[in-house]
Amino acid sequence: MASAKPETEHQHPDVMISYSRANQNFMRKLKDSFIESGLQVWVDEIGLEAGSEFLNKIGQAIVDAKVFLIILSKNSATSKYCRDELALAYISNKPIIPVSIEDKDDILAAFDFGMKLTLAAMEWISMVDGLQYDQQLQKVVATIDGFIGDSAVSKFHINLVKSQNRLLNRQVSKNASNLLFNEHEERDLIQTGQNFIQFLKDCYHTADTIPWALFEQKFYEINGPDLEKLCSFDNEAWLLGILYRELEVFEGDENVSKQNLLEFTDNNFDAFWENVEEQAVQSYAMREVFNMDSSVRIPAIMNLSKIKSPAVLEALSDLLTDSDPNIRSVAAISLGRLGAQDNRRITKRLINLLNDTDRLVREAGCLALGHIKAQSAVHKLVKLWRNDTISHVREAAQCALKRIGGEEAEKALHITKVLTEEIRALTSKNDVNSLTTNN
Repeated sequence: MASAKPETEHQHPDVMISYSRANQNFMRKLKDSFIESGLQVWVDEIGLEAGSEFLNKIGQAIVDAKVFLIILSKNSATSKYCRDELALAYISNKPIIPVSIEDKDDILAAFDFGMKLTLAAMEWISMVDGLQYDQQLQKVVATIDGFIGDSAVSKFHINLVKSQNRLLNRQVSKNASNLLFNEHEERDLIQTGQNFIQFLKDCYHTADTIPWALFEQKFYEINGPDLEKLCSFDNEAWLLGILYRELEVFEGDENVSKQNLLEFTDNNFDAFWENVEEQAVQSYAMREVFNMDSSVRIPAIMNLSKIKSPAVLEALSDLLTDSDPNIRSVAAISLGRLGAQDNRRITKRLINLLNDTDRLVREAGCLALGHIKAQSAVHKLVKLWRNDTISHVREAAQCALKRIGGEEAEKALHITKVLTEEIRALTSKNDVNSLTTNN
């Protein structure tokens, strides 16, 4: 095990601790115990008054740490900063260790739906009973050691370290019984969930597609009130939005194909809810991290190269269709920084941004397409450059065309330049003639 280092900052700490200020005394006790055990610890003890620069350090610590540990209480359950930090740890593929210091049911009741989804499939280590502190501490340290490779993986190391990539995730050991949709106390929910799966099986037994309107109707009709007990009507609509996107239902067609559903469930209809949960966690985490109000958005963007994966690229692509134009803009800029030259789906979605009603989104879309040198976007960029009413958007489109280069872009730039010069020359000549006539 590594030698003890009492500092709270390391370039690559073994563990980063997330906590609520209300639980500072417990955090300090746990931190000291970790240091005595030889672990390198990063924890924020300065506080939010340190400003945005220190918030960036917190985000950087999450990305750099080998393990992320969150101290769970009713206070941390409602903390915006703890939610943001957990989300960044999730999309950074960090092993996540939840340590509860209050009753689990009370903490779950305080969670929002997204945080509940994120932590539902993980084994919590309870440190509620102070008399059992030393015994539980050994579990926590053994779990951390298992993750950082200093010892054999502990039997307590049963958290689900997800890649956020649905296909890769099948290779990760998982305990499906821990999934939120499966362990809910309302047994009726599990039954109604199975009833919806049976509806899908019956439909696709005789058809290759079903109308989205029917899919949506039956989703509410069959799951209905039982699902609302878990996630509320608004979150049901959010889940449906995720399904609309993941099942690639296109406006104008509005059908759910059997092929797309099989791809979503990895050829297993019975895994429908499992995949819904995984996609919901991913969508929640990405939105929490890249939201304009996020405390970890800037360090996340600055460290995109470290957390880049096909799944993160795909999740950022999903944010291009978010209802918030600020999030659409941030997602476009982030994809431009990461580069997605070989991803036709992402390129197509970025091109669609050029039709966005928000001018910042159009501008971000132009810049992103320029960064990934999207030749297929040249025609739309030329049209935007010549016709957009906002000068900043036109400049962004021109910048993108120059960056993309190639025969088509250069030809368009040249023709437009020649036409512009001729128009100016003609205008100047008309002005001179007008002055001569007046004199």
